Formats: sequence, C-alpha cells, structure tokens
Amino acid sequence: MAIKRSWVNCPSCGYTVEDTYGSSLTYFGSPVSTCPKCNNKYLNPWTVELAVMPIEWYKKHHRNPVIMLLICLIPFIALFGLRNVSSKDLVIIFILSVVIMFVLLFLYIKNTTKISVRTPGFTKSYEESEKRLSNPEYKQFLINSGYMDKVKKAIRK
Repeated sequence: MAIKRSWVNCPSCGYTVEDTYGSSLTYFGSPVSTCPKCNNKYLNPWTVELAVMPIEWYKKHHRNPVIMLLICLIPFIALFGLRNVSSKDLVIIFILSVVIMFVLLFLYIKNTTKISVRTPGFTKSYEESEKRLSNPEYKQFLINSGYMDKVKKAIRK
C-alpha cells in the first residue's frame, strides 16, 4: 500500500503538494519538483538523485544479506560456548542475545544504503540519473540549490 505524504510544501507559495510513494522513506529519482499551483521548481526532500554519488560508493555500502545474517547469529553462536549454566540463567542470556541481535541488526541497517547494486532496477535507475545530471541546466539547478553538498554531507555521517 502506498504512503501518502501531504506535507511537502512549495517554498514559494506554500501550497501543500501531495506526493505518493511506496513503502520506502526515500524515493530514487529527480529531486526537482514543480509546484502545480505556481509552477515554481523546488527540491523534494524525500527524493535522492542516485548518480550524485559514484557507483563505487553504492557497491561499497550496499546491504549484504550474508553479512547481516552472520551479525544476527553472533549472540546465538556465543550461547553454544556456555557450559554448566542453569536454565534460569540460560533464559536470561537468551533474552539478552535477542536484544543484542536486534541492536546489531538496527546498527547494520542504519549504516548501509537502502538500495543494493544487485537490485534488478538499480543499473537502469542509475543510468537515468546520470542522463539527468548530464543536462547542464538541471545540474546547475542542483548545485545552486545546495543539493549536491547536502547529499554528500548526509552520506558522510
């Protein structure tokens, strides 16, 4: 089911623009939107231009499901090393292991990008982004609005 976002306001006239996205918090495409009321161009904060970052960055930071699985299993693997532990202590250790697993999973997901270079549509989306950025007027609008710096600064965090 699509999520309706009605809280993107045009910075020029204040008109509330209703955008529809999928389940992701971020949409990959052109961040430049046009207000239907005043035709002013503005940056949509929920949209990311893929080709602002080199493709090598995505290859380095994509989510690897094997690594994620291993990270989640670390607390449970540690349980096998325990000997002579009472059942009560084992239950407490198991609960702590589950909590640690979720913390590790959260940190892993938080520190990796939401799109994988292995996703079937990634190459096509990246090429479309490169094509948009090859337009000098489009690229200059992004530079003048500070978009390029914002994205690179956000990704470095």
